[in-house]
Parts: sequence; C-alpha cells; structure tokens
Amino acid sequence: MTGRILRMALAAGLACMVLLSSSCRHYRTQGPSFVLFILDSARADHFGCYGYPRNTTPTIDSLAAAGTIFVNAQSQAPWTLPAVTSILTGLVPQVHGAGSIHGVLHGLDAGVPVVQQLMQRAGYHTFGQFCIPWLGPEFGYDRGFDGYYVRTGRALTGIIDESGDHLSEWLSTVPPDQQFFAVIHVFEMHNPFTPSPPYDTMFLDPADSVWTGVTSFEVDDQNRLLHPEEAHYLISQYDGEIAMADAGIARMIAMLRAAGRADDTVFIIVADHGEEFAERGGYDHGHTLYQEMLHVPLVFCGPGVPRGEARSDVVGQTDITPTILALAGAPPSHPCNGIDLFSGSVPDRVIPSGMTMEGILSAVRHGDTKLVLDSGSETLQTFDLATDPGETHPLPADSVLVDSLMKYVTMKPIGNREVVLDEDASRALHDLGYI
Repeated sequence: MTGRILRMALAAGLACMVLLSSSCRHYRTQGPSFVLFILDSARADHFGCYGYPRNTTPTIDSLAAAGTIFVNAQSQAPWTLPAVTSILTGLVPQVHGAGSIHGVLHGLDAGVPVVQQLMQRAGYHTFGQFCIPWLGPEFGYDRGFDGYYVRTGRALTGIIDESGDHLSEWLSTVPPDQQFFAVIHVFEMHNPFTPSPPYDTMFLDPADSVWTGVTSFEVDDQNRLLHPEEAHYLISQYDGEIAMADAGIARMIAMLRAAGRADDTVFIIVADHGEEFAERGGYDHGHTLYQEMLHVPLVFCGPGVPRGEARSDVVGQTDITPTILALAGAPPSHPCNGIDLFSGSVPDRVIPSGMTMEGILSAVRHGDTKLVLDSGSETLQTFDLATDPGETHPLPADSVLVDSLMKYVTMKPIGNREVVLDEDASRALHDLGYI
C-alpha cells in the first residue's frame, strides 16, 4: 500500500507523507536533536560566510559565526543521487555505488546502513523531506524515517515553506522531552532559476533586464550555449534563490525556537554539489569535477559544536554521518570512509570524488593539490588550487596522488542494486533536465 501511495505522489508531482509508528521504540538518547539541511546545487563561493559580496545567506552566516564553518569542504559527487548518498552513509561513491554506472542507474543497496536508521536505533524520532525522484523510495531513501515526504516535479516556488509546514506538523507528534533527527532537502537553488518576488530583483543588474524571463541557459541542438552572456543574469536569479532558501531556513529555525526546540538542536548546512555558470562554456551540474561543482558549504552549529571556529582542513561529505553519530553518542555500527570532525585533529588524508553522470571522471584532493582522471580519454590533470583556483593551468601528474586515485577507482561497491524508473519518475526527471 505504501509503495502505491508513493507512486501516486510521483505521478501527481505532489508531496506524499508516510508515517511509521515509533510508539513501541525504547527512547534512550541523551544527545541533542539534529536538523540536517541539504541544499541542492549550492556552491560555497555564493555564500556570505565564504566571502561572497552579496548578502545571500544572512541566516547561514549567523550559524557559521555561532558554530564551526569548514572552509574547504569537498563534495563526493557533482549530482544529487551519489552526493546525498555519501552524506547519509559516510561512504564514497565508489563504495556505496549509488549513481550512474555505465549508463545504468543504481540505488542504495538495502544492506548499506544510512544515518537515519542508525539514529532511529539510538532512540531518535526521524523525519525526511526530499524534493526529487533520485531521493525517492525506488532508490532506497525511505529507510529509517518515521515521517517521510518525497516531492517531485519542477523546482516551483514555495517548496521550502512547504517543507517547514511538514516538519512542524510532524514535530507536533514528537514528545517535547524526546529528541529528533530531521533531514530537509532544500531545492530552491536547482535550475530552472525562478525566484519569487522580491528575490527575483534583489540582485538584478538593470542592464540584464533584456534576459528577463530566461530561467536557464539556452542551448543549440548540440547542447552548446547560444548566449553565454546570459550567465550574469542567471547568477542574479540563482543568488535570489539562495537568499530565498536562506529565509526559509530562518523561518524553520524560528518555528523550532517557538516550540522550545532550537537551543537543544544541532543545525547542519551542507550542499550536495555546486553549479556551473559558463566558467568554461559549461552549465548545469553533474558533468565535471571542477571546484564550482565540488566546493560546497559545510556548517555545524549547536550543542557540542565549537563556537566561532573556521576550520581550514580539507574535509568531505563522508564526514557528516560519523560526526552526527558522535555528537549523538551513537558511534557508527559499520565502517565508513569519513571521520568525526570534532574528535581531535583531522588526519592528513586524501579526499576522493567521482560518479559524474557519464561515469568517466574521478578526482582526489590532498591539501591544495587535486588530480583528475578522465577514463574516457585516459588523461590525468593536476591542479594547484592555491595558485590556480580557476583550474586553468594543469600540471604534471603527482605520483602519490596517482596511487591514491587508482586505489579509489578500484574499490568494489557494496551491493549492485539497479533501478528501473517507472514512467512517472522518468517524466519528472525529464522535466528537470536529467534524462
């Protein structure tokens, strides 16, 4: 019955909620509550706390100032399915295997624990709100949630307010003296870029008004940009959507504060990946491993989190699950590729990324040095991100990083669960430009 209801929701392009009884669960956690905000398509260099001159993120900036911001957080993949899987499992894409492999879609294997399951076992009430079929039940994302919504269709305005309403409704079922873990997928920044007033003109240069009404790059039949100069206008709309999302996050925090739940809650801000704006003639996301794709915001704020710290360590999305579990007092029950970021000094390590939609690019980063493998053309490129942040001057391959990259690409995935999309999910993803 549950599967039929969710398929109906996909067909309608609406939200669906599944409530699973947790009344028999033995509540035992003494840790704080958690809200994990996963911002879709949000590149770090468009956030005020990462030095962006526009006032796009006042709420997130305040969380960063009151908590810990990670200046060099690296995404593990440039599109939603593999990146969010890394966030929720602590595993790199080559291990969790969720994504596109040789053109075949793969979901999360049932044997791979996800953070919401582990938090549920620790006694937490769990809630998930997602906005795209990649994060639907077909791909294994409904596991471990007491309350679960999946919303599909184009990126319409008001999604984050709807998410806040759902969170508030669900939270009213959680006893006020018991803790919760919530995952909120924030979809506003995903293209097409359609911020609602006043955000549509908040950062608009009047000279760009000629492009008013354009919601994404226009391309020819070869997928080449017809008007690269649209980028300036589209960035203003993208920044407006970031500001709109930030305001929605502020409203959710205010709701939790009014309910007396904010002071005992850890808030986590992270993006799944970034977005291209014609830096090299490309657009959208999912196809490259440049830093506009991989440099993502990561902020922790709340009980147990150091206040007012800016960490320069290179960290990954895989570190989020073990850090949450450690703050909750619920250590991982399975090996993962990440670490607890607040357990002490971060070890010297290599951070891998991969699983482009075409499946041919992989990368590793060590400090400011980054190595990218294109397995299609069998080429290697090394970049010094300190001296060449635009990644325009490739250097000879670093032999130590080559060894690390080879170890990454030869890892064996856990499970091998192929996913065949039904007609409704295919239509929704087609509308969003994925297929």
